[in-house]
Amino acid sequence: MCIAQRLQDKGRQEGLQLGIKLGIKLGIELGIAQERLRAHQCQVELARNLLKSGINLELLIKNTGLTREELISLP
Repeated sequence: MCIAQRLQDKGRQEGLQLGIKLGIKLGIELGIAQERLRAHQCQVELARNLLKSGINLELLIKNTGLTREELISLP
């Protein structure tokens, strides 16, 4: 195997390793973003149900982390 072929193989291997690392990083970031969205949706659903049950709006603002605007706009 000539030097050029070895260098080409080394470059290909380094590129593959970089691609794998980048893919893993992006996958983790996507998973975190999806979990944050799911958690927010759960908070909204809980707040909606509590509002329907007559729980005080100020109490919900204080304990859910949702804003007044978010809570008022719930269907």
